[in-house]
Amino acid sequence: MSISLSEIHEQFVLSKIKSGRFATVDEVIEKAFQLLEEQEQEYAMQVKEYS
Repeated sequence: MSISLSEIHEQFVLSKIKSGRFATVDEVIEKAFQLLEEQEQEYAMQVKEYS
């Protein structure tokens, strides 16, 4: 699979690699998905709580 990023998101990803926080684009994207999954789980729990 390949994805296209807006210029601002591409620069953000590259800045994370340049900072040394991540070694590859894949690592940055993997972390982003991990955080999105956590956020979605928290949202689902909140919806369930208030239903």
